[in-house]
Amino acid sequence: TAALAFLTAVFNLRLGRWSPNPRARRWLASGPRFAPLCLLLELFGYSNEARIYVHLSDGGHFDNTGVYELVRRRCRTIVLVDAAADPGRGLDDLGNLVRKCRIDFGVDLYLPLEGFQSGAQAGADCSGFAFGQVDYHDGSPPAALVVIKPTRLALKQLAVDVFSYGKRNASFPQQPTADQFFDESQFESYRALGERIAEDCLTSGDCPASIRWPSLARSGAGRG
Repeated sequence: TAALAFLTAVFNLRLGRWSPNPRARRWLASGPRFAPLCLLLELFGYSNEARIYVHLSDGGHFDNTGVYELVRRRCRTIVLVDAAADPGRGLDDLGNLVRKCRIDFGVDLYLPLEGFQSGAQAGADCSGFAFGQVDYHDGSPPAALVVIKPTRLALKQLAVDVFSYGKRNASFPQQPTADQFFDESQFESYRALGERIAEDCLTSGDCPASIRWPSLARSGAGRG
């Protein structure tokens, strides 16, 4: 709405960038020549996809996963990395996605939840990924849905440095999004954990054939 657009622009609550519209004549430009005009468009709610410059945001105010538009396009294989801070494992973004797709498109998303429960304390196995399905109800077979989510794996699955960082930071790997100043150990711990989860996902026998990574399965890359 115009009122909401005005308030978010005045208080600088929107995260985004003014970029050239690929469908417009200035699509090679790096940005607007006269920025105040774009600010006025945003203030009064006139920014849209038909303008020469469009305001790109992360979309978190509507769908923080980005999958909504992939479902609209009827994609047959969807890979989602849900990296939002979720210390309580409430799966809010996934729940919002499933709800919106069912209401807006009549499409059902099915996803098992077992892989996302942190087993680090109990030593139970957990994976950090899950394979689901997207039923478009159009007569075609269900599409493949792969979800990867930062998860504290069982101790036997963690590298020593990742384990050490997790012991010193109880909220890892669900530290608040407001923390935008990563030091080397924090960045590397997230990277290494993500790499381990992604490799396990892509080399799993249940992984959809369209994204399976057989070369990793043969080489055992990333272990140790």
